[in-house]
Amino acid sequence: MGFGTIFSDCRYMISFSEFRRCLLPVILFLTLFSCAPSEERQVVARVNDKYLYFDEMAHIFPDKVTREDSTALAQLFVENWIKTQLLLDRAELNLSEEQMSITKEIEAYRSSLLVFRYKESMVKAKLDTAVSDQDLEAYYEANKSNFVQAEDLIKGVFVKLPLSAPKFEQVRNWMGSVDEKDIRDLDNYCYTFASKYDYFDDDWVALPVVQAEFPEPWPRGAVMTPGLVEQSDSAFRYFVYVRERLNSGEIAPLNQVRSRVRDVILNKRKMELLTSLEQDIYQDALQKKLFEIYPYDKP
Repeated sequence: MGFGTIFSDCRYMISFSEFRRCLLPVILFLTLFSCAPSEERQVVARVNDKYLYFDEMAHIFPDKVTREDSTALAQLFVENWIKTQLLLDRAELNLSEEQMSITKEIEAYRSSLLVFRYKESMVKAKLDTAVSDQDLEAYYEANKSNFVQAEDLIKGVFVKLPLSAPKFEQVRNWMGSVDEKDIRDLDNYCYTFASKYDYFDDDWVALPVVQAEFPEPWPRGAVMTPGLVEQSDSAFRYFVYVRERLNSGEIAPLNQVRSRVRDVILNKRKMELLTSLEQDIYQDALQKKLFEIYPYDKP
């Protein structure tokens, strides 16, 4: 008899408490054929002298679960538990006592985990996470060589227009202008006719991101500074006016790497805080004579 058969009469949507009632026949069945399990706990499965109890698997079920999902969850959990126990039994039969001695590994892991959690709690409580613009600029200026740009960047304006839109020549003129009136006219025009419009004159954008908006790859040397790139397909005309360009291999501007600089500053503060914490604990213990180092033969 499988899990699906046992649950066949359950409602389609059942709560956790209802699921327990559905599982009761399984528990009773397995209990009758198990070897001396705990009388106070409900048995779900057994492998040799090891038992899986219902309270050990109850956490896998959501408050509401469909009949099919509950069956699948239960069966998967029980099968995985059985496989794990069988592997453990086989390991205990085949591994030497030395191989099975994991006390040192467990203690090393416990020590590392406790130290890690303590350090994290100290960082959370004491780390100064406020990074001012002055902090960013100072670190950036002192470490510019660490912020080499990996790809080409540009500043400019991008417009995608239906072929039916008017005044293409005027659009070209507006895009190349820095006059405030021309910029407003371009805005108004694009809000009326453009399928896509992005004015990124103040922000660096990766060149490949802009190139991906065009229907065809750009010819080699197509991007002049300043300069206009223009393409068409059967439905649209695409324009980008490149006002500034930063080539890969050059130092990235601060605005482009601001978040990276902030992360580096915070990580540096964290390392300094932890080093200071360790040193303070060491010096305090030394003064209180909480440890001593004995002479030993060096290898």
